[in-house]
Amino acid sequence: MFSRGGAVRSLIDLVMQHTKNEVWLVSHSSMDHLAEKIIERCHLARTNESQHFRRNVIWKRIVRWDHFADGFPNIFIDDVKEMAGKDVMFLASFHSPAVIFEQMSVLFAIPRYVNILKTDFNNTSQ
Repeated sequence: MFSRGGAVRSLIDLVMQHTKNEVWLVSHSSMDHLAEKIIERCHLARTNESQHFRRNVIWKRIVRWDHFADGFPNIFIDDVKEMAGKDVMFLASFHSPAVIFEQMSVLFAIPRYVNILKTDFNNTSQ
């Protein structure tokens, strides 16, 4: 098991190994504090060792984690069109079954939305 600091360093190392320039970081609202730390450390890594760390990690707060009056999740994902073709990391929390359910809903929805947009684009461009 990683310590929290070790997990952040390992995640940053993994992200920075790839050659694409931009990576989106999407997180559950309960993980905002950790997402902020990841962004800060990635920025410092790019600033201090620019020849080795080429990826730009951008924290995208594109998920609206709302709830209906009955407590059921009312989740909306903004900027789905912009997400197509991007490398996306999802920072999850497993502190309760309700939160796990919310996050699984988003994880299943993102590829479906991107595929629908891709199909719509291909149909309109022919």
